[in-house]
Amino acid sequence: MEMNETQALQLIEQMIGSAKREAKDNGFYYLLWGWMVFAGALIDYFLLIGLIPSLQEKHALVWAILMPIAGVISMIGGMMESKKISKVRTYVDELMRYVVWAFSISLFVVCIVMPATSNWPSFYPVLMLLYAIWLFISGGALRFTPLVYGGIFNWACAFAAFFADYDVQLLILAAAVFAGYIIPGYLLQRNFAKHV
Repeated sequence: MEMNETQALQLIEQMIGSAKREAKDNGFYYLLWGWMVFAGALIDYFLLIGLIPSLQEKHALVWAILMPIAGVISMIGGMMESKKISKVRTYVDELMRYVVWAFSISLFVVCIVMPATSNWPSFYPVLMLLYAIWLFISGGALRFTPLVYGGIFNWACAFAAFFADYDVQLLILAAAVFAGYIIPGYLLQRNFAKHV
């Protein structure tokens, strides 16, 4: 079936609209997960060093509280988005869908296997490696350089964290998500606001 000029223009407008929504939504998720991991890392660190002695042994519980909250918010946001999104999918939409699945499955495997094998010294460095891959590919697909730089920064943080003590790894993790998720998330939102 051939398109006439009007249909072609409508298709282009839908694709542009999809790309604009994509930038805004990605900004939201980077901020959501960035702030949750940032808060989790700092709270875990301060509890671990004994800021509240009665909670020192339960320092890791913060993750069991914050990560499910972020997961539920992400699921609700994803369901709401899927109702709004047009049926036109761009190449970037498809690529990002595969990247999200690859990242999520890898993250799930790491979060299940590493604690079960008591491989805690490598847990946060490996997470930062996964974050780096996610950010680098996402930044390239969206043509958004701050995410690419965030990925590179996460690789550097992962490298340093492999040689750091567990408590210091938490501080490195906080720095990694601040530079890799939070700053680019705000820049994505600002970039979107300019183009709407």
